Amino acid sequence: MGWQEIGEGDDDGKEEKFIREHFGKAFSNLFVGDKVAHHVPISVPDAFNVVGHRITRAHGGKGGVSPHRVITEAVLQLASDPQVQFVFANTHYVAGAYNGKNDPSEAWRRKMWKRHFQRQRDKVLQYWNAQGFPVIWTGDVNRSPMPSLVPGKEQRAFARGIDQIGWLPGTNGTEIRLKRTTSVPMHVDGHDARVAVMQIRRG
Repeated sequence: MGWQEIGEGDDDGKEEKFIREHFGKAFSNLFVGDKVAHHVPISVPDAFNVVGHRITRAHGGKGGVSPHRVITEAVLQLASDPQVQFVFANTHYVAGAYNGKNDPSEAWRRKMWKRHFQRQRDKVLQYWNAQGFPVIWTGDVNRSPMPSLVPGKEQRAFARGIDQIGWLPGTNGTEIRLKRTTSVPMHVDGHDARVAVMQIRRG
């Protein structure tokens, strides 16, 4: 599960506390409270072992406009079948780059959005995919529709919307199949909670 904007607008610690309380027993909560990546933590169900994790920097922040942006990543292994391995990534793009509104920082927002896109494509999806791993990613991308990160290869659970779930098939024998999707209205800044139920198994 990928979380976005944790503690970003109201840094009172309540959101991190909620994650620890409600996703603490049957999940491994990665990056919660992390100095660099606490805005975009990942909750991993106990059905998977965390083999490794890392943070990829997308771009720096700008005072009064946006905090720095990162991509969090976890290498996961199915506990019941260790040969089944994939990478899960989570991120949150800068807002306002493609919302149709002009502001003094719009040029900077667009430049950072494009840099973030390139980093996610090159440093995350293609980096792990070159090692054979399939990559599942979640994120608030703040652009709809969002261009494909890897045209012809990447797949998306949802055709439109600023909250996205995508995946890039790998070559390590792990197969990912989308079974069904749903959206849960959150009534917060136009965001919905996006759910994609996937079957992850040996191919």
